Amino acid sequence: MSEHVSESGNDPVSTENQTQTQTPGDAEADQVIQAALETGLAEHKDQLLRVRAESENFKRRLQQDKETAVKYALEGFIKDLIPILDGFDQAMAFADQSKENQADTESVMSGFVLIQQQVVGLLEKSSVVLIQADGEFDPHCHQAISQVASDTVPANYIVQVAQTGYAYHDRIVRPAMVIVSTGPATDSLESKAITEQETEEKKLGKEI
Repeated sequence: MSEHVSESGNDPVSTENQTQTQTPGDAEADQVIQAALETGLAEHKDQLLRVRAESENFKRRLQQDKETAVKYALEGFIKDLIPILDGFDQAMAFADQSKENQADTESVMSGFVLIQQQVVGLLEKSSVVLIQADGEFDPHCHQAISQVASDTVPANYIVQVAQTGYAYHDRIVRPAMVIVSTGPATDSLESKAITEQETEEKKLGKEI
């Protein structure tokens, strides 16, 4: 007796057995594998996004550093030039003090002033400006080298500029060296007397 074979050449019984071999345990394992693959894919995607963000941040910082380097490229030159300007300031101050003894002081002064104006103009073209040192004391751009009592200048206001300050863009190359008022002399003496009295009272309190 011959066996019946389907037209497709496949054994129906064998195909049915293959279908039945997919057990619930196998299906659950497939789900676990699929979930793991999806999780791994999500993690790799997240890592890729982080690497891309870090790369963009690095490029941005690199560009900012480059712009800053270009912006402040002349800072060293300016620091070397400032002492020359100090020499002009000192020469003009000396000439002004000695004008009674020198007939040609005015012409010398005019020459110094002209040179100073030219140098300052050159610096201003390079974004270098003189720090304003009049009015109230500002610790961000002024440096107090001394304090004096004054009946005309209020306390914490600038009395005199000892040395000009300079700023380059938004950086202080050198603060202005100034003398600051402590207010009227009587106020200073009264404040000092009160301070001394409080100190003595504290000492007496400790002894008791």
